[in-house]
Amino acid sequence: MARNKAPPSPPIPIRIEVDGKTHLGSYSVDQKLITTFYLGRNKTAKLGESAAEPESLARRLLAVMVSEARGRA
Repeated sequence: MARNKAPPSPPIPIRIEVDGKTHLGSYSVDQKLITTFYLGRNKTAKLGESAAEPESLARRLLAVMVSEARGRA
């Protein structure tokens, strides 16, 4: 018997500031995975137990992505 899987959440906007510049991204949650999107790229990580964790984790992933993008510039 197939299990009904809940669809991923719609993208939720987030923003961080790095060196005085605002960077906008988004994230979505699909069961126990979170995917953060920034400049056409994405990073996925496993969520822990904390209900308050998704946005915090999304911001950390976004910071990594901003740093990587700056390294490519």
